[in-house]
Amino acid sequence: MALFFKSDKKFKGYTLIEGFPSSDLVSSITTKYLIDKLNMDYIGYFEHKNTTPIIKIENGVPQHPIRAYVSHKHKLICIISDQVIQKEDLKDYCNIVLNWAKKARMKRILSIGGIIDNNQTIIYGVANSKKNLEYLEDYKIQKIKEGITAGIGAQFFILEKNYPVYLLLVPFDQKKNYDAAAKAIALLNKMYNLNIDNKPLLEESKKINGMVNNQLKEIKEKEYTGPNII
Repeated sequence: MALFFKSDKKFKGYTLIEGFPSSDLVSSITTKYLIDKLNMDYIGYFEHKNTTPIIKIENGVPQHPIRAYVSHKHKLICIISDQVIQKEDLKDYCNIVLNWAKKARMKRILSIGGIIDNNQTIIYGVANSKKNLEYLEDYKIQKIKEGITAGIGAQFFILEKNYPVYLLLVPFDQKKNYDAAAKAIALLNKMYNLNIDNKPLLEESKKINGMVNNQLKEIKEKEYTGPNII
């Protein structure tokens, strides 16, 4: 696996937010929204031998599936992927991201995901050490006392015990991942002084939820209601 960047500029003190796709899509939605709203600059892409030959076309130009963007004003870097990373490739991706972050002297790596929870107001956090956990406590992010996590966040924790790596888990239900992304943006606003409006995400959530409810209603109305046959 390799990195290809337009610039070899050091990113001392920057925070790297990874947006590799997860089943709940919270990371992808949040990261894409950050890139768009902060007008982040494209700085390069990640190449891997198992990259699927499917690409996004934008304004007539092909976009590499796994890209990195930067906001120098806010000292943020975002990685976004149009492809799901296969579990057998997670270690490769995490290693290259970790090595890049350390070499470029970035301050931390932040992963964002969803968690199904009855309390829709609490955002949970995990850090790779007790010392690093203090950073999350500064923003009243509740630590998970006991549980299991999987995927790219877990892979980062397996590989790195000292360099600051964090996982934010935002409560959501399966029909409201845009709601969860809006909560993530609200928290990132506080953490990095971004002042991004998250209302469009909430509106999108209502729109999608309404579409799903209408579809369920149609299905229910079309259900067979004749006599049961034994």
